[in-house]
Amino acid sequence: MKKSLIFILSLVMASVAYADDWQTQKGYRGFADLGGVIGMGSHGENALTISTTHGYQVVPGYLFVGAGIGFNTGSVLLPMYLDFRSQLPTGKWSPFLDLRAGYSGKLEWDFNDGGALFNPSVGVTWSVAKRFGLELSVGYMYQRATTSKVESGRYVNGKLEISTENRERHNIGGINIRCGFTF
Repeated sequence: MKKSLIFILSLVMASVAYADDWQTQKGYRGFADLGGVIGMGSHGENALTISTTHGYQVVPGYLFVGAGIGFNTGSVLLPMYLDFRSQLPTGKWSPFLDLRAGYSGKLEWDFNDGGALFNPSVGVTWSVAKRFGLELSVGYMYQRATTSKVESGRYVNGKLEISTENRERHNIGGINIRCGFTF
């Protein structure tokens, strides 16, 4: 028992020694995360999300710029975004501000379209090893979507002919919580 405790403690101490390596260097940086969205408002949708972001640490520790892609199960969307992140290089635990902005395309073939995406969040990174950390964040995801309501139409030879279509834009976003890792 004592040997196991000493071993675990030495691993933790070794991770602290490398904790700020990626925070103090310019260069490539990547993120991968899983999350959930708790829909808000009359059109908010609960959803699971997965995303990956890759880019460049421009100012060590303080400014990251990248681009990413993801998948949102709520309306079956494919978000593509630019990502701007500012992180305080405080050592093993580092708080950050993150902003994703872009467009989500609709993957299902129906009368609905995707739209603009705006996702600010705050979080914390726990540096586990050299150039590797675990992250947790919470934010608000604004996701624009267009829905269509067919008010009158008829099938002719198996094909729907629409005579009146009402298109409405909605925010289907909500509170999002993400956990993932940085490398």
